[in-house]
Amino acid sequence: MIRATRNTETPVGLHALISELDLKIPRPIVRSIVTGGTRKTRITDAEVLEQYPKPYQPAAGPVGQLRFALRYEPVELSVYQAAFARIPKIDIERWVQSEPNGIFARRAWYLYELLTGETLDVPDLTSGPYVDILDSDLHIAGPVTRIRRQRVFDNLLGNQHYCPLIRRTEKLAAGIAKNLTERARALPSLTTRAETGTAPSVRATPACAGSRRGSGSYFPPVTCTSSLPCRGNWLRSPCRING
Repeated sequence: MIRATRNTETPVGLHALISELDLKIPRPIVRSIVTGGTRKTRITDAEVLEQYPKPYQPAAGPVGQLRFALRYEPVELSVYQAAFARIPKIDIERWVQSEPNGIFARRAWYLYELLTGETLDVPDLTSGPYVDILDSDLHIAGPVTRIRRQRVFDNLLGNQHYCPLIRRTEKLAAGIAKNLTERARALPSLTTRAETGTAPSVRATPACAGSRRGSGSYFPPVTCTSSLPCRGNWLRSPCRING
């Protein structure tokens, strides 16, 4: 049971789920609490604290915390995987059966089957709009795959074997808004300027002088490496990029 602290702050969402199930995993950078006052967000070097007024208090128990997390918090696959291993399967089934068309129940349904490899005793949906697995307001989403069983759009950046998660932050959103890719494409290429004589500092080698075949050989090949090495099972420690 999650109890309120002395200043009436009650943990909710994934942090509460980790404590309630005694999960031995790293805690997410986003921490949610229910307390008096208004809705606030406080960002420090250590965490993002999301403060919710008391009407946001979820139903008691792991399923209530899971539903809150799926509605308000960024997705954390490692937490979901660990939680699904501890929450009785029948509890997830009863939740989904009680609201099979619910947005958050369908997200839980899909992620449960994706992460555990088990099938819930719930019939395939045959009607209703599709919903995204990742909330694009909270995450950078990937290409969409239509999943007919739960009628969801899988927009994860990977699959059940490897899936990085990129949390959408104000800094990252500002960088995306600059549209640097399109601005870079609008610039004349260095090769074009060299061929037209506008870049005298770039000279063709004798082997390709006077030949267009040499236009692509001014620079040696570049080997790209990731700044976030992720080894082993991604489900145990998925990559997160917090911009």
